[in-house]
Formats: sequence, C-alpha cells, structure tokens
Amino acid sequence: MSDAYAKLERLIDFPALVDFRIIVIAQDNEALDKIYKACEEIEAGSVKKVTAPARKSRNGQYLSYTVPVHIKSPKHLRTVYEKVGALSCVKHIM
Repeated sequence: MSDAYAKLERLIDFPALVDFRIIVIAQDNEALDKIYKACEEIEAGSVKKVTAPARKSRNGQYLSYTVPVHIKSPKHLRTVYEKVGALSCVKHIM
C-alpha cells in the first residue's frame, strides 16, 4: 500500500479537502459518529459535516458515506486511512 500512498501524496496539493468514501456495516447505527470521533482525534476540526445522504448497498447490508476531511499533510492522510480503516464498523475506505 505504500506505493498507493506515495502516488496519492504526489497528486494532492496539501492542505486539501479530501472526500473519503467510507463503506460501513448498516446495522451499526453509530458508525458515522465513530468515524467523526476518529477523525477528530487525529486533527480537531478537520472533518466537515456529511451533507449527502448515505447510499445503501443492493442487499442493504452496507451504507456508503462521503466524508469530507481537511487534510493538512501526507502524514495526516495516511493516519486517517489507518485509523478510520481500523474501526470495526468500517468495511472499506477509499
């Protein structure tokens, strides 16, 4: 995954507002709150309010959110991927 991070770091001019698409387990009613909390622990005030409605998967097992986060540096970007991706409710982050 380090090659993917290196490519992203070259493509993004920091600081930048990055829209993360995060797929979570639909049964976890607190998934979005957990994502907000994880982002706030990394950098206070960096996560912006999700304005688009969640999209349901075809079978209803998962929800997809677009979460805008103000990313200050390549290290911050990597930390968001690692911390949010490690949450038990998160299936995938891109």
